[in-house]
Amino acid sequence: MNNIKAEIKARILKRTILFFVIIIFIFSAYFLYQLKNFILGPKIIVKNLKEWSETKEDFFEINGVVLNASNVFLNGRKIFLSGKDSFKENLILAPGINTLQFSAEDKFGHKTKKVYYIAR
Repeated sequence: MNNIKAEIKARILKRTILFFVIIIFIFSAYFLYQLKNFILGPKIIVKNLKEWSETKEDFFEINGVVLNASNVFLNGRKIFLSGKDSFKENLILAPGINTLQFSAEDKFGHKTKKVYYIAR
C-alpha cells in the first residue's frame, strides 16, 4: 500500500514538473519572439526600386513596406503608413540624378537608413 502511494506521488511530481517546464518554455519562446523586434530594429523594404534605377518619366510612384517602425521619413519628410505597414508615395523627379533617402525609427530609438538613386 505504501509502495503504491509512493508511486502515485512520484508520477504526480513528474507530471507537475513537466507541466511547469512546458509553461516556462512557452513563456521563454514568446519573450524571445518579442525581443527580436527590439534586437532587429526597423526594416525598410522598397518594392519597386533598386539601389540605382533609371526612368524617363517625370512622375514616379514608390511603394514598399516598413517593419517595426514608429516614424518613417523620405528625404526628411514624414510619410504615413497605411494598413499592414505599407506606404505609397508619388514623386516628381528632376532631370539628372534624384536621391531618395528613407529613414525609419522604432519605439526603442533604433534607426535605419536606406538611400536610392533614380536617374532621369
